[in-house]
Amino acid sequence: YGYRAILRCVNYRINEHGQYLIRGEDGTANDKNPIHTRNYLIQLDSHADIQESCEILMPIDMPAPRYLPVRGFEDMRLFSIGKNLWVNACIREMNDAGYCEQILARLEPVMQDGEMKMRLTDWKILHPEGPKVHEKNWMPYTDITEARFQYRLDTVVNSDGVEFSKDNTNLDVAHISGGSQLIPWANPYDFSPGRLGVVHEAQINPTTGLRYYLHRFVWISDIGLPTKLSLPFYLKDKGIEFVAGLTSLNGNLLLSYGCKDKEAWFAQVDIREVEKFLWQK
Repeated sequence: YGYRAILRCVNYRINEHGQYLIRGEDGTANDKNPIHTRNYLIQLDSHADIQESCEILMPIDMPAPRYLPVRGFEDMRLFSIGKNLWVNACIREMNDAGYCEQILARLEPVMQDGEMKMRLTDWKILHPEGPKVHEKNWMPYTDITEARFQYRLDTVVNSDGVEFSKDNTNLDVAHISGGSQLIPWANPYDFSPGRLGVVHEAQINPTTGLRYYLHRFVWISDIGLPTKLSLPFYLKDKGIEFVAGLTSLNGNLLLSYGCKDKEAWFAQVDIREVEKFLWQK
């Protein structure tokens, strides 16, 4: 019994001024080199200790990239449908302008060079209705029979990116973006069904001008409407910190998150504290 997670590796670092220093094939590091992302599927035991890993390979039928400055699948979210593992991710290389698009793909084990790896297959770009905008951080629902995503905090879309449900919420969520998967979690006080997730909001430090993220727990009702939103928090540093994974672990919560796009972390959180955080009882 254990868990799986995705580890993202990139060829850049962010310096103290918020600049991206991207390492090129010639060994140079500047903000002009193309960004490349590689991803690995890691296997964890019941204590969240890493047991093994394998690289996630790009689809063999991907067309030639049309936008060269940013390559690869970014910010993958891992979820399952039946016995199959799926991901949704951000990809920019499939259009001339480099717009962020959401892509859905299935993970399939393959042998390559004598090693077991995972290949992305059955992929498609998800095209929501409306004007073309950057599409990032869709939140997948877990433990369902067909892919579904929280597109905005008041909107759910299906596996084609088509609106599934939309409802007005009395919470101010316009400045809040997605984050983790949405896992089944009942209201602990009246046991009504719903989903628990972690979202984020980007802020600018007025002193330094640098960007930083704050997180919030969100509880979404079974009709896809956010009804509870926690106060903001951070986990390790008040900087570039991003939660992309959430699951239950031994009755508590396990979060996976990245710091400064260079460190991967897990955090175990007491679910009773989260429930107090949300319901304030």
